[in-house]
Amino acid sequence: MKEQLWSHVLAVREQSPLVHSTTNYLVMNNRANALLAAGALP
Repeated sequence: MKEQLWSHVLAVREQSPLVHSTTNYLVMNNRANALLAAGALP
């Protein structure tokens, strides 16, 4: 299970997808930082 999850994380980091996330001003910065930490582009 852990290996499969890690392979998915590596795939996201390799592809670096652009993620559209609609959110409010209270959580905007946190969500952007979480996406960046996962390897995606907010």
